[in-house]
Amino acid sequence: MKKSDKKCQVCSMPLNESLSVCGNCGWYQSVKSIDLPNNVIYPNTVSYVKARNLFLQGKKIAPSLEEFLKALTTYSEMEFYYQNLRYGVVLDSNHLIHLYQWNNPQSDKTFDGENEFISTASIGSSFVRDIWNRVEKATYMVCD
Repeated sequence: MKKSDKKCQVCSMPLNESLSVCGNCGWYQSVKSIDLPNNVIYPNTVSYVKARNLFLQGKKIAPSLEEFLKALTTYSEMEFYYQNLRYGVVLDSNHLIHLYQWNNPQSDKTFDGENEFISTASIGSSFVRDIWNRVEKATYMVCD
């Protein structure tokens, strides 16, 4: 892929001409994110300010559990990976939150809102809140 003169808004690495996502840090380039630096602008899951701070600290650009759940209230379908397994999190029309392992409908657990999810949602014997720093690809759901 051809490199362009454009640089990533977060890490300043050169961008591939045909892509809007940075191959180095994963940031989706967005003028709106720069105009509203403290807001989370889809398809990013954190604000520009947070992304830049995380990058400068040498940390991965990823939402906190609370930010992930806030994105859920906007988008209604989110996903993440934990120990190489894919999990879906869905907000239904009754404002219940569902957590399930991908392609395993019997794993569906239901929670009455964000507070109950944070306090009781678990994968195996571990609370999601306790393993959140080890989840990968916490983002908007992609159906495939």
